[in-house]
Amino acid sequence: MTALIRTLTGAFFGLFACHATLAAVDCHDVDSQGAAPLRAVALPPLKVCTQRVAPGGFILPDPECTPGAINPTVTINVLQDPNYRTSCTRDGATSATQKNKTYSWYGLPHPANNTGANQFCELDHLISLELGGADTLENIWPQCGPDKVTLCERYFKQKDAVENYLAAQVKAGTMNLHDAQWGIANDWTQYLEAARGSPQVATVRPPFGSPFLTVANVVPSTQLVAGKIRVRRGQKHVVHRHTATTRHMKKRSRTRLPTRS
Repeated sequence: MTALIRTLTGAFFGLFACHATLAAVDCHDVDSQGAAPLRAVALPPLKVCTQRVAPGGFILPDPECTPGAINPTVTINVLQDPNYRTSCTRDGATSATQKNKTYSWYGLPHPANNTGANQFCELDHLISLELGGADTLENIWPQCGPDKVTLCERYFKQKDAVENYLAAQVKAGTMNLHDAQWGIANDWTQYLEAARGSPQVATVRPPFGSPFLTVANVVPSTQLVAGKIRVRRGQKHVVHRHTATTRHMKKRSRTRLPTRS
């Protein structure tokens, strides 16, 4: 009898704790289908999508197919609320079937047994949901490989570390949300060293023809205003201005992802 009472009591409190956790989630007035692509593209694409190669051999999506998109209703105030969860927008705009179409867009086969330690590809949100990314197809691409490495070394796992790093910076107020969104959309690998624990040196690159800025030691006193960096008096930062055009990006070397043998 005592054992039965303990079991029932444990089940009751477990159920109560579960409901209490669910009740704590606050989705605010977020529209799970909200989307603002960083550039207008035709979907489904009119050609096979070609992936780009970043320094170090990392793979980046084709901006003509996956430019990235944000959800305008997921504001900085929403993201800084500890009760907000990405489940508020995950799968809110596109289904798994719709997301799977991006494999054929990129000319990639859907990998078999793509789970657990055998996971080879991830249908990735280019701008992560924890950075206010949209759940639409402009923001989703099949991130696969590389082959013959452990799961933790796969590209999508390394990008997860970057997403967590940027989300922490944004929530702490040490990085502007807009900068993080555009930076990860253009080249997520630029934040790898910082995400791995190196000194915070990042390149904020608005993609596809916009100017981009190299910012050393991003701090709260640095603000992006009208495409320029404004630094408060007394702060010393080195800022280099560059330009990037779509034509230049097209000249970058390209390769296809390795497929499983």
